[in-house]
Parts: sequence; structure tokens; C-alpha cells
Amino acid sequence: MLRNPIAISTCLNSLKTYFISRLLKDSMNERLYEAELAGLGYVVGSSWDGLVFNVEGYNEKLHLLMDTILKELKQLKVDPQRFQILKDESERAWKNFVLESPYSHAAYWMGSIVSEVHYSYEEKLGLLADLKPQDIETFIPELLSRGFVESLVHGNMTALEAKEISALPQQIFGLAPVASHELKPVLPRLISPGSNLVYERPLADPSNVNSAVDYYLAVGDMADDGVRTRLMLLNQMLQESCFNRLRTKEQLGYIVRSYTAMSPGQCALKIIVQSERDPVYVESRIEDFLHWFLHEKLVPMSDQEFEEMKTSLVNKAVEDFKNMSDETSHYWMHIKAGYYAFEQRFADAEMIKGLSKASMEEFYRARICPSSEQRAKCSTHIVSLHVPVPSEVIRELTPAAVGDETGSEGFQPSPADMTFLQSKPDRAALEAYLRAKKNGAPQVDSLIDNLLRSLDTSLKLLDAQISKTRQDVHLAHFPNIFHDIASLKNGLQIGPGAKPVPDWKSSPLSSLPKL
Repeated sequence: MLRNPIAISTCLNSLKTYFISRLLKDSMNERLYEAELAGLGYVVGSSWDGLVFNVEGYNEKLHLLMDTILKELKQLKVDPQRFQILKDESERAWKNFVLESPYSHAAYWMGSIVSEVHYSYEEKLGLLADLKPQDIETFIPELLSRGFVESLVHGNMTALEAKEISALPQQIFGLAPVASHELKPVLPRLISPGSNLVYERPLADPSNVNSAVDYYLAVGDMADDGVRTRLMLLNQMLQESCFNRLRTKEQLGYIVRSYTAMSPGQCALKIIVQSERDPVYVESRIEDFLHWFLHEKLVPMSDQEFEEMKTSLVNKAVEDFKNMSDETSHYWMHIKAGYYAFEQRFADAEMIKGLSKASMEEFYRARICPSSEQRAKCSTHIVSLHVPVPSEVIRELTPAAVGDETGSEGFQPSPADMTFLQSKPDRAALEAYLRAKKNGAPQVDSLIDNLLRSLDTSLKLLDAQISKTRQDVHLAHFPNIFHDIASLKNGLQIGPGAKPVPDWKSSPLSSLPKL
């Protein structure tokens, strides 16, 4: 990994760095085709603050392969025709992102909220039109003029061979040094205790009736051993119940996921739901689930079941890598994060063994439960342009339901009516359709008016149900809704970046903290 702070200093520089990696890969495809057939592989990409080069295969040829790639980069000339092709591909990909699933958008914008620096696809699209081949060529020597090199060499190589391949960027580019304080770490924007933040954003795809909620509960610093291990165990305990209740029982949507979000400076429990229901309603059901889990699952959980949960998580943590690729990815993940905690999983396993049920209840009540005054919560709501009227409301729109036993004589739903009702109309479309059914006959028009009033009453009852849920779970803080992501982010504090764990080369079991 070749790091240079200039790569991330502006959105434009980030975009240029991205295209340098794309152009280099494009220029190497034909030249290295035979090498790939012979069992060698390579990946060139852009990272947070620079470029990443990955080579794999027969160890005696990897030095030559890396040397070839780096020399190609040094003398890279931008072919205007190829640049335009790659530029058009990127433009299509970023424009097509608006057609991605709503839950992808919810996760994407949540990632932006909790990151100090995040250059969105919208910003990149705004700069793309004016980007010229000469801009890229001019930037290449700037990017390669100085840098900090971090390398992972894993496999059948001696220490001397590893040092030789790691020294190639310095030898080929003549890199001037970058001071450690210039290297910009990935910094989080912290969700502060006592927060209930909501970023609401419309879904750009008018044909998609699904909405999505990304529900983020920040629990503390990822580097805090007690916080991290409790979060891991909580996710182990909560995952199945979350899916069963929200997906299987309440049938909110096909996509229901809960998992941990680990990032430098902050970690969180995340629940993602994609649903045809309004995001405000979905969020109320998530909060109802979190309240239910404490009182119906965690508190009454037997000691035996609790120990089984811990044992299962410990076994996962210390499980052997399935292959060399998994092991390499594990080491590289910790290098990129900046903690270098390569053996942390063994220390985590020992700490998990010592966690008590009482400590988990305390953790849950303080960091997760909706009634907690100190809970740090943020969610993104991606709202469909046409949120469907819930099916149970449509099923209630019958003459008998509105007290008109004779209405069916003057108004019989036709096959076209049934087709429309099955098309998942939103409120505006359903009301317009019903009004269009008026024909001047008093009996029919009266029935339509009653159906419209019934629709309004049913939807108000759903709103009342949301309010009741908030009361039932004793929601400590009502949502603070934002429609401008910049305003939300500007109100968040910047957290600390990752710091390497002390003595990461020594045994991880020698200085375990007591919980």
C-alpha cells in the first residue's frame, strides 16, 4: 500500500487516484495476460489515501511481477480513448447506483454520516464531466513524488525477500518521505450519548415501492476491550431473535439483518430492514423488538443458554482459517484499520469467557434499550416515492367494513379494480382511484366517501400505533430528523483514530484486562 496524503486531500484528488488505478489495470491487462494463465495474479486499486498493489502466485516470480507493475505506473501515459471509456463506465455505474436496493442506500449514507471524510458518488459525478486525461497525467508524478509504504508479505518468502519486494516502490519512484503526522487516519464522527438522530432521504427510483431503515446504535470505542467483546456477544445472542421477530413474525420485509459495525474509534450494533412499510413505522417496530428482547429474552435467559452463547462465539473467534487467502485478508484488515491487532481474536475469546450475564444486562440497558437516557442512536430512512398503503388497510376497504351493507349492490369491484388494488398503490393513488369511481349515483358516491373516510381513519390509527409503541418502550429521546446530511454531520464530534495495540508482537494472553 502506497500512502500519500495528497490522495485524499480533496474529492478531485481522490477521483484522480481512482482513475490512475483503473488506467494502470487497463494498460496491464494484455501485457500480463500470459502471466495470469501461468498462475500469477495481481490486483491494482485505490485505497483511503493512496494505491494498493496485490500480487499472488508462485513466490519466485512475485518480485518480478511487482517490479513490472510499478515500472508501468511510473511511465504510464493516459490514452484519451481508453480514459473516455473508463470514464463513461464509472459515470454509468455511479448514475445506476440510484437504482440499487433501498437498503444499500441506507447503509451507504450511514457510512457517510459516521465518517469524517466521505466523498459521495454525487460529488464525484459533479467533477467527472470536467476531468481530462491531462489532469490524470499531471497528477501521477505528484502522487508518486513522496509516500509511505506499508507491506504485508505472507507465504513462502524469506525475511530478506520480503524486504526486497517492499523496497521496490522506493527504488522505482524515489519516494520522498512522508512524516507520520501527515498520514491521515480514518476518523469517525461520533454519535453522542443521548442522541436520537434520523437522516431522511427520498429514494430516487420511482418504480421501487420499498423503503429501508439502517438503525445504528453506537456503543463506544472499538479499541475498548470490554465494549467490543460485549457487543460481539450481544450480536450473537440477538441475531436469530431479530430475524424471527421482524422478518418471520411481523413480516416487515424480506431483508432483515443485524450485525456489528466495527470501525476505528467507534463500534455499533446495526439493524437493517427493507420494507414496503413506512420507515417511521419500521423504526418503531425495531424499538419494540429491542424492548421485547431485554424483558423476554435476555433477562429470563437461563445460565445454561447464556454459557452456550458464549461457547459458540468463542469457537467462532478462534476457528482456524479455512485457507491462506482468509488468513492474508485477516492480517491486511488489521493493517488497514491501524490497530495491528493480529492476534486480538484469541484475547477476545478469553475475555468473552469471563463475561457475566449481569454485565450484559447492564450493557444492554445503558447502550441499547430505547428507554436509556445515554443511548447513542442514529438511523437513515430511505423513503420510497410511493409508499404503498398497507395490505391490511386495503383489505378493510369493503362496503361492510364502513357500515354499508347495501353498497355492494351499486358498487361491485371489477377485475380492473382488483388488479389496481394488488398493484400496491400509495395513499394518493388510492384516493384518486376511489374518487374517480364516483358516478353521480348517491348510493355509490356515499359509499366512496365512506371508504375514503375509512382509509383516513385506518392510516391515523397506524400513526397512533407508532406513538403508542414509543410510550410502551419508554423512548427516552424523540427523533431529531434531518433532511440535509451536511447539517447532521457538522453537529457530530470527530473521534480519535486507531492507535496500534501495545506490544502486538508479544503473546496476546500475557496482559488480559479483567472485566
